[in-house]
Amino acid sequence: ETNAAQEKVVVEWLMENAANRPDAIAHEVYASLEQPPQMVTYGELNEQTNVLARWLVANGVQVEDKVCLCSVRNAFFYVAMAAILKAGACYVSVSPSRVVLRSLALTLFQIDIELPDERKKCTEQDSGAKFVFVTDADAGKVFAQPALVSEESLTQARETHGNENICLASLNNLAYLLYTSGIRLPICAVLILRSLI
Repeated sequence: ETNAAQEKVVVEWLMENAANRPDAIAHEVYASLEQPPQMVTYGELNEQTNVLARWLVANGVQVEDKVCLCSVRNAFFYVAMAAILKAGACYVSVSPSRVVLRSLALTLFQIDIELPDERKKCTEQDSGAKFVFVTDADAGKVFAQPALVSEESLTQARETHGNENICLASLNNLAYLLYTSGIRLPICAVLILRSLI
C-alpha cells in the first residue's frame, strides 16, 4: 500500500532537503579521479534549479514540453536536469559520447567515443525539443536551439526571473524521454511518467 501523502515528484524531495538541511551535500561531482570532487549542497542545487526552471517557463516551456540536455556529468548537468523537471518539462538525454567497454587480458577498459552530430541532431528534431541545454559552448553548435548553462547565464537569469521555489510537475506528467538503439536496430524512444521514477 502507498500513502498518498508521501507520493511526491522527485524535485519536491530536493526542495524539502534544501529547506531542512541546506548545507548537506547533494552531489559530489568528480571532474577526474586525480582532482578532489566539487561539493554541491542541497541549498545551492535547489536555488540554481529554481533559477533555470523559471528561465525555461519565461521562455515558453510548458508542462510536458521536451527539453534536451547534452553534457558531461558536471555540476551544471545536475542543475539543468532538475530544472527541466521543476519546470514540468520532459527531460531528453543527448549523450555527448558513447561509452564502450573493452576487455583485454581480463582488464576492463572504458573508451568514450564521440556520438555523431547527426545522431544528436536527430534526437533534438525527433523529440521536438524546445531547447537543448549544453554546458560547453562548442557542443551547442550542433543544435538548432542550444542554451548554455554556466555561472554567467545563471547570474543573468537570477536577476531577471528570481530564484523562488518552483515545481510545475505532477506525478501524471511525462518525466523522461529516452532514445536508444542497438548496433543493428533503429533508434527507438521510450516515454517514462514521473510516477515511475
